Amino acid sequence: MQDKTPIGHIHAVPVYGRLPQRFVGLLPKIEAITSPNEWSGLSYIVCCDEDIDTTVHQNIAGGMYLRHAELNVKYSDGTEEYFYIGEGRPVIYIEGGLHRSDYWFAFDFIHELGHHNDPDLPIEAPTVEAELFAHTFALNRVIKDDFQFEDETPPMYYKEANAIWDRENKQ
Repeated sequence: MQDKTPIGHIHAVPVYGRLPQRFVGLLPKIEAITSPNEWSGLSYIVCCDEDIDTTVHQNIAGGMYLRHAELNVKYSDGTEEYFYIGEGRPVIYIEGGLHRSDYWFAFDFIHELGHHNDPDLPIEAPTVEAELFAHTFALNRVIKDDFQFEDETPPMYYKEANAIWDRENKQ
């Protein structure tokens, strides 16, 4: 990554790519609600500002936790940037252009960090249990009242994770 300049850092993990302008100020807030230990072992973060019409593309994830991949990131201005994620160098990829509110952007960001911290994360595609773990990981850190919130279609298993979080935290 020496030929790329980071747009920021979260606990010393470099952030590359582009963020929608409305989310640039959220990186320090995301850093403040997480610990450096939770980011340990993460190589870097890639953000994309492409504005995707979610009414047409309804099953697009807001982010991905990648252990090994090649990414060709397409930005809102039509330019593209290539990223190679080597084996054993995990990366978080965030589709910032999908989100309308600070809450859902931060939630997706921390959800992917939850996958990085899941001791039982399967090597292949995440299971329902892995998604619930990542959702509750995010719910423990991203509080709606602390972020600008707009009602968007929640990700799969969000309601189930919210019920688990309620049972564990409202006793």
